[in-house]
Amino acid sequence: MTSIASELGRIIGRAGRIIKESTHEALAVAPINTNSVAMHMDFNWTKMDAMLAKYGPALTFDYHTREAFFVIASARDVDIEAIIKEFQLEPADAYFDRSRRVRAEMLEKFQKSRTARTGS
Repeated sequence: MTSIASELGRIIGRAGRIIKESTHEALAVAPINTNSVAMHMDFNWTKMDAMLAKYGPALTFDYHTREAFFVIASARDVDIEAIIKEFQLEPADAYFDRSRRVRAEMLEKFQKSRTARTGS
């Protein structure tokens, strides 16, 4: 969540949507559910049905399919960290960290292979 302190301030939620926008007041106020986490759809998408079957309306999902991510939030007293653990979810930050690491490893392998083939 972020708030921009200006004449036309905004509160932007974890999913990037504007939650509240001030007009001519410098203050924007809105309730924010911090019991939420951004997830990449890879490896998490197939677990949605099981989460919904168990928790139903206690969980909310904000989907951004073009960007391949969603934000899962707990509307009640269900701890989002417990949901992550229970369903073995991978938060978006961890997914991108892992993706960058795998990419760097693959590039290094490629460069070594290329050097071995060409001698340069």
